[in-house]
Amino acid sequence: MRNDLLKKVWSGVKKYNPLLWLAVGLVKFYQLFISPLLGPRCRFYPTCSHYTLDALKTHGMIYGSWLAIRRISRCHPANPGGVDPVPECGCQLGPLHLGKKCLESETKK
Repeated sequence: MRNDLLKKVWSGVKKYNPLLWLAVGLVKFYQLFISPLLGPRCRFYPTCSHYTLDALKTHGMIYGSWLAIRRISRCHPANPGGVDPVPECGCQLGPLHLGKKCLESETKK
């Protein structure tokens, strides 16, 4: 019974994570207001801002932020760019990886 209660509480925290909402809001603000002023600059597909949103939604705040920082650090003139999708959820990171898809796949087991 206690495990069920903890799962319900944790799912509510994941659903309304204020840091995740803030990060997504900042990226959306960049996409709507700053990116049009700068023009197309990203060397990758999908763009770095879309990659960041996908990484945050797939892998959660901690690991998704790490993936986004790594991707943005590679976006410079010396890098040729290309197609670089967000890695799939492997559920091998333990407590660092608590993304939505990871939790869904664990409940199916």
